[in-house]
Amino acid sequence: MITVRSRGKATELFHCVARVLDGRLKGKIFVVGDRLTVADFSLGAPLNLAEMGRIPVEPYREIKRWYGTLRALSAWQKTLAQCALAAAAAA
Repeated sequence: MITVRSRGKATELFHCVARVLDGRLKGKIFVVGDRLTVADFSLGAPLNLAEMGRIPVEPYREIKRWYGTLRALSAWQKTLAQCALAAAAAA
């Protein structure tokens, strides 16, 4: 069961991690530098659910920029479209 206390703790932990990632992304296109790596996919995939999960990414400019770069990739768009089709079929 999710309580207000556990939600608050989760939000606090998210902000701790997000501050680190946001700082790490400054001056870089991707997490490791100028090349797309599995790190980008691993860290970016959960952000597909950021809005639905109410993940507070708004204060993190670099994360939003980086995630926008990921979303612009044709492979990322194709995957999102396939997930949407699967979700619609399951509903």
